[in-house]
Amino acid sequence: MGDFNETLYATEHFSRRPRPEGQMRAFRQVTEESGLQDLGWSGVPFTWDNRQEGNNNVKARIDRVFANAEFLTRFEQTRVWHGLEGLAHTLAKLQEDLSAWGDREFGNLRKKIRKLKQRIENLRTRSIGQGPSEEEKGLVKKLREVLYQEELWMKQRSRVLWLRSGDRNTGYFQAQAAQRKRTNRIANLSRVDGSGGHDLHELLQFVPTSVTEAMNEVLSKPFEPSEVKAALFQMAPSKAPGVDRFTAGFFQQHWGLIEGDLVPAILDFLNGGNYQPALMTLLLH
Repeated sequence: MGDFNETLYATEHFSRRPRPEGQMRAFRQVTEESGLQDLGWSGVPFTWDNRQEGNNNVKARIDRVFANAEFLTRFEQTRVWHGLEGLAHTLAKLQEDLSAWGDREFGNLRKKIRKLKQRIENLRTRSIGQGPSEEEKGLVKKLREVLYQEELWMKQRSRVLWLRSGDRNTGYFQAQAAQRKRTNRIANLSRVDGSGGHDLHELLQFVPTSVTEAMNEVLSKPFEPSEVKAALFQMAPSKAPGVDRFTAGFFQQHWGLIEGDLVPAILDFLNGGNYQPALMTLLLH
């Protein structure tokens, strides 16, 4: 799996000039001799775009996933999606699986805590006049772990509920927004002589310039991959999750796995590419 910097067939290369057949033939020969099979794809037909305009634009499917016969036999349901839609689909499926796992592992935390406390109490009742047994020490350690898990779960759950309340535009959040609007609103501007002034151009000439041409040039530069990573890792790991219910910590922990799919899509959007609705379902917002 990865960027092979080459296409297998002419139908995977989109530009004014066709891709040399010799190079693609050599690529096909290597994959055949290695016993590898392309897993195909769903989504957009290309994975790379040189971002140039008009006849200079080149698109190609140079990222792909290969598998041998053993892999295909063991993982028959494997599918490949191109672009952020594919990443969003994968994360959605992962969230579904994690939710089921979470229900099994954490859904009964209070029940686990109650049972552990009961077992510890029984052991302590029978150990009057003695020190704590190894079994009791083990149960106490387990209880601490489960209590910590419950604390994390409750903390995260409260943040999710807070976020969902905001999405529903409850009265509380509407009141907060209205208060900020009142605080930030400039009701009127007056000249020194007391007369009103509503001409924007007249007002702007009294506003000092803070951004120089050199600063503006730097600010107008295209975003780079390092900036995407820096923005993510500046976020607190347990920060309230996005609408996909993944925290920043999830993306930080698995950055090496998702970086290749996430960064190009983020940069494509930030640098003036096409709007992708799936982008709004991810954490980086």
